[in-house]
Amino acid sequence: MILRINGNIKPYYVQTLAMIFFPGAKFPENEEEAPDTVVVSLDMTEERGEVCARVVIAQGGKTACAEASLPLDGDAD
Repeated sequence: MILRINGNIKPYYVQTLAMIFFPGAKFPENEEEAPDTVVVSLDMTEERGEVCARVVIAQGGKTACAEASLPLDGDAD
């Protein structure tokens, strides 16, 4: 599995969460992308009092995407 992380988040947290959905996943540093490789791209930004996250998971031509924004003060409606 290849993790591409853009933002202020430690890779360990993303790896731990990914292993919930992909048990036994490995995260070699120099893994080359092959057609069946799972690629997780995470973008996290903080702007205008919000934390915004966007995740794209791709494998073998299939893609899933999700995004969310929450206020930095922790109040989620």
